[in-house]
Amino acid sequence: MKPAHLLFSALALLLCASTVSAGEYYAGLRGGSASSGIDSASLTAALQARGHNVTATVDDRSAGGTLYLGRQLTPQFSLELGFGQIGDYNLAVSGSAANPAQFRADLAELQPISGYAISAIGRVKKPLVGRLSVVLRAGLLGWNSQSDFTSGGVTTSLDDEGFGGTLGVGLDLALTQALHLGLGWELMVPDTDGATTQFNGGVE
Repeated sequence: MKPAHLLFSALALLLCASTVSAGEYYAGLRGGSASSGIDSASLTAALQARGHNVTATVDDRSAGGTLYLGRQLTPQFSLELGFGQIGDYNLAVSGSAANPAQFRADLAELQPISGYAISAIGRVKKPLVGRLSVVLRAGLLGWNSQSDFTSGGVTTSLDDEGFGGTLGVGLDLALTQALHLGLGWELMVPDTDGATTQFNGGVE
């Protein structure tokens, strides 16, 4: 998600915040720095273990973010539906593969998960002190990974998809009854190797 898109979305949410029914429905945006947890050495080792004589280079940090709509079911528990970007990582591969088709399939499975995700999350928010609360999130996500890798000067697209889980913890500061700021950490685990972590800030 490009910074300009995040900024535009945040401004739109600020403008519509007064129309969201406090304590019933709410909308929000989380965005920040994402890390895949898969570096060049670990991806190279995993590919070589499957018989591919290649070396992989990964830039495993990117921006990510989620737009979400929630409904407050009890004073401390709510459900959220979200759509966002997990990350967008640069990947380059050098070397040779005896079976190019199998190499593409293995790389699609082992690469850092990037692209878009839809999430369904349960959120618990417990007051700490004053207007500050602690927030816990847990739920499911369905993701679609669309990424490119470069080998021998040629760029090839890879597509993959699946389901996974997400866990998060953070702090919520109520500026007004309808406007909140947040700071948190999130773990997104797809149904393949590796996981993505994200440090984010938010507004709702």
